[in-house]
Amino acid sequence: MRRGLARFLCFHVPVSDPIEKVKAEFERLRPSLSLEAQSLFSLMLSLLEILVSKKRPTSSNSHLPPSQDPHRKRPRKGGKRRPGGQPGHKGASLEKAEHPDEEIQHRPQACSSCLKDLSSKAEIARTEKRQVFEAKLSRYVVEHQGLHLRCSCGCITAPVFPPQAQAPLQYGPSAKALAVYLHWYQLLPLARTCEFFAQKLNLPLSEATVMAMGRQAHERLAVWDAQIRDQLLAANVLHADETGINVDAKGNWLHVLSNEYLTYIYGHAKRGRQAVEQADILTQYKGVLVHDCWPTYFQYDCTHAICNAHILRELTWAQEQEGQAWAGKLKKLLLDACHEGREWNHDKIKRVERKYERILEEGDQECPRSAPSGKKGRTKQSKSRNLLERLRLHQSSVLLFLYDPMVPFTNNQGERDLRMAKLRQKISGGFRTSDGMAIFCRLRSYVATMRKQGVMPRAALLQVFS
Repeated sequence: MRRGLARFLCFHVPVSDPIEKVKAEFERLRPSLSLEAQSLFSLMLSLLEILVSKKRPTSSNSHLPPSQDPHRKRPRKGGKRRPGGQPGHKGASLEKAEHPDEEIQHRPQACSSCLKDLSSKAEIARTEKRQVFEAKLSRYVVEHQGLHLRCSCGCITAPVFPPQAQAPLQYGPSAKALAVYLHWYQLLPLARTCEFFAQKLNLPLSEATVMAMGRQAHERLAVWDAQIRDQLLAANVLHADETGINVDAKGNWLHVLSNEYLTYIYGHAKRGRQAVEQADILTQYKGVLVHDCWPTYFQYDCTHAICNAHILRELTWAQEQEGQAWAGKLKKLLLDACHEGREWNHDKIKRVERKYERILEEGDQECPRSAPSGKKGRTKQSKSRNLLERLRLHQSSVLLFLYDPMVPFTNNQGERDLRMAKLRQKISGGFRTSDGMAIFCRLRSYVATMRKQGVMPRAALLQVFS
């Protein structure tokens, strides 16, 4: 009996097996167990059933990022498309250089047939050319020589040096742009940025110098910062999002306002209204704002569009975990409307609206409000009920993509613009000071905006220092 009980306690039946097999094993051992042991194992079985039946929230049915999925796997989903580039995809490959930087000739030493020496003057039948593309990183020093000229009157006139040569020794615009590019754009830590300059370029560079270069770029972009605010106010559609960030081991928030042409990131200690009003953009904005239904955004007088990717994940949770059939129907309705295209006439929109409202009415029957508990305050509702009421309250914002082709179905643009900030935190753990966060936000905003407009990051940073 003890040996059988020990096998049961040591998971004689694998956890992956159906719960019925565990129950069968327990029933087999029940006659040999005491009443206390039977009660204990009954309780353990009940807890096991709850744990097995309850699915942990994942990125597919909640707001959790994919990095927090348990036992995350990335198998290729089956489909009709083959792996690799699809038809019509514009590939990228090397193209022959018309003027190579160096030419090396390779002459055969002897004839492959008669073994005659070919090192002397032999007729060249043809030339076969093959090009090898190399990358060279080297230090490049420019010396500016100022000539002090003496006039016939005896006066000596000093020369005027360009802005990049105001000191006897200093770093030039390209060196500063490269340092800022590596640390603030490629997210290389300060120590490794200095190591790169020392080993590859033979340029001594301290961490304080790299930070000073970033601070200089931040100051020079002050005018640009004011200009992009005006451009954001004039935009027809903006995406808004926020994410947590660590500053001096304390929780702060990064906020973004962006579209396909502009990116503006700023930091604040708060997430809500104080942060939004400090930027002073949404307080004046009158266009369409796409967001994740964060209540703070609804306090501002603009047209609101809700990210349907978040809505779909919440509907997946309600359908899979709480058995809500209406959630599955609404999910299908939104996906069909998204995939059907962006050209909607009035009749089609009204049909979708009526079906949307009809599904919510079914949800009222399937997921009614909880009865008042008699306690003070609002009665707690289930997640599905809260979602249903939110979908009814913000119906026009959820379906706004049907009316205006410029309004996207999701808020992916804003989330993509904040993704590198999360990578920065994963690499370095956050920011040491609020000044460091401010430098990162302005430089990242500038480079991301210029990249959206066709200017490469290093070239954009070189314009800052030139």
